[in-house]
Amino acid sequence: MTRLVIATNHHNAPGYKSCNHASRLLSENDKVIGCGSSRNERLDGDQTKAVYPALTEVLLAVPNGSDVEVLNTLNHVVAELSRTASQRRAAGYLKADGKELLEDHAALMRIDEIVEAKGLHLHARRPVTYEERCHAKALLDEIRCYPPSPPFGQAA
Repeated sequence: MTRLVIATNHHNAPGYKSCNHASRLLSENDKVIGCGSSRNERLDGDQTKAVYPALTEVLLAVPNGSDVEVLNTLNHVVAELSRTASQRRAAGYLKADGKELLEDHAALMRIDEIVEAKGLHLHARRPVTYEERCHAKALLDEIRCYPPSPPFGQAA
């Protein structure tokens, strides 16, 4: 199983929110096998808006049939990604109250399409081990400092 650590950062200016992301794909023995980021561009919205583009980028790059575990510190993202594509689809991509569409329903629909087309297995949880938390902290420091970044798929 490969693990994907996604860190997000947001900036609140009066009347405007923007965010960016960085990600690392880790092998089973904790080696970095891929990385990506949006540090050279700012996305509109809060940090939640950065998670799904990062995940989409990685899902398109991993081999078919991969088992990908997403590590993220945002509880609502972990909760949503812990559900299967069929569970989200059956719920109509609605919020827990069943009344409104999830704000990121279009991004989740795209993720579900990729997961099903490539036969991927997707799981999500918060980082719990020391090494996982270190990767998350390093990514956050990285996107706050804006160092140079290789394209996704090439480890730094």
